[in-house]
Amino acid sequence: MTLAFRHLITAQNGDTEIDGTGLRVYTVLGLYETGDSPEYIADEYDVPLAAVYEALAHAADHPDEMEQIRKADEEAEERIISRLPEKLQQQARRTKQADEAQRLKAIKRAKEARLGASVP
Repeated sequence: MTLAFRHLITAQNGDTEIDGTGLRVYTVLGLYETGDSPEYIADEYDVPLAAVYEALAHAADHPDEMEQIRKADEEAEERIISRLPEKLQQQARRTKQADEAQRLKAIKRAKEARLGASVP
């Protein structure tokens, strides 16, 4: 059964986003994964709470789409970094690596908090 979403559209670039906002489902997923509540996301981005829940439902139902977007974003970031002078490339890659480690820790903490138990 296919769900019909009231608040989601497919943007011209192919990403699914909340209609009229430019806020990608992928972004909503990332915010939620790192610990933001649906209510906080709705307030922060001035979107209906139902739109946030629709975005999370879409993300859960389309993991391949979310992974494609992650890879495309990562490739775009790498293209930008590769245009920098060598010293700045090294610094940018170290920063990127540290940011990713922090993101993964935040995801783990958020999962633990939502489950009320440790996540291996």
